[in-house]
Amino acid sequence: GIRARPAKKYVSLGIDHVKRSPLYICGESPHVLKELRVYKWREATDGNLKDREPLKFMDHACDAMRYAIYTHKRGGGNWF
Repeated sequence: GIRARPAKKYVSLGIDHVKRSPLYICGESPHVLKELRVYKWREATDGNLKDREPLKFMDHACDAMRYAIYTHKRGGGNWF
């Protein structure tokens, strides 16, 4: 009885969309807060950060947040 829909898992498009969205994260979401604190971007050999290439480390909650925001809120759609 659960209405489930597949998520759009585009990394760079999803990150760009999340960056344009205001985020309100309550203190009762410790995993999201912890992951946001340690979210890192891949570095090039010259030390510059590579745009839109996040490291795959402690990012499960951030990925889920990105999927939800990009998939369901992108076109102003309904959450449910």
